[in-house]
Amino acid sequence: MKTKVLILMVAIAMISCGGDKPKNVEVDDSKVTKDNYVIEMDAIYEKNDSIVFFFEVDGSVKYEYPISLKVTGSPTIQHLSVKMPENVSIENLTCTVSTNKDQTKVFIPNITIKNGDKVIDGSDFKYGQNFLTDESFKWNESDKNYILTHTNKYPPGLVGSENLKALLSE
Repeated sequence: MKTKVLILMVAIAMISCGGDKPKNVEVDDSKVTKDNYVIEMDAIYEKNDSIVFFFEVDGSVKYEYPISLKVTGSPTIQHLSVKMPENVSIENLTCTVSTNKDQTKVFIPNITIKNGDKVIDGSDFKYGQNFLTDESFKWNESDKNYILTHTNKYPPGLVGSENLKALLSE
């Protein structure tokens, strides 16, 4: 009986002493994603639509790798989020804002780009300094909407400016 009590006390002592020691944890940098871009948009799309993003790497837009997001039409603002491919160091972005020819206007107060802790703030229409519109956009100042034209050679799109390229390369 004394032997059983002694074994029990030794087992309790070993368990209680072993759990409080700090453990050295090493982080394997090869498993940390260095480029993990997310584009966040706030927008009103009144009709169902699709947004398509293309990214530039090594000075070339990768049209063969479109990143699409389906948007359900709604009269209220929606928060949209698009994840770009991991471990790709993006140099610039192009966005087809609408593929639906019946979409006549969109309201986009925010396009923010995040990469880990780095944020390129595009809220309150600040994204305008980072993107250029093409000929398919007309700005309606009274209600802060873009009027879209779908009869041009390409669908309405935004192209990253030199300012965006500089911010992405920091």
